[in-house]
Amino acid sequence: MVHEFYPLLTHPLMGDIRLIRNPFRTVLFGGKRHEVDLISLIWIEESIDRIHLHFREDQRVEHQEDYQIIDFDLFQTAIKH
Repeated sequence: MVHEFYPLLTHPLMGDIRLIRNPFRTVLFGGKRHEVDLISLIWIEESIDRIHLHFREDQRVEHQEDYQIIDFDLFQTAIKH
């Protein structure tokens, strides 16, 4: 979506660095623009690289419900501000 001109309103890695292994990542996008937002592009590309370093797709995630609750709480906090 960033490459299709939608800017990020929230950072994909918001929260504590200890949450890097959280498989749930809710991000908010703004309305479509006429060009790519460079800050959004940097955020998303750096976040993808960082997640690939710490999380494998085949890795079993324990405590999924806890991670879901944390992600939802971060989302709610973001939309309140």
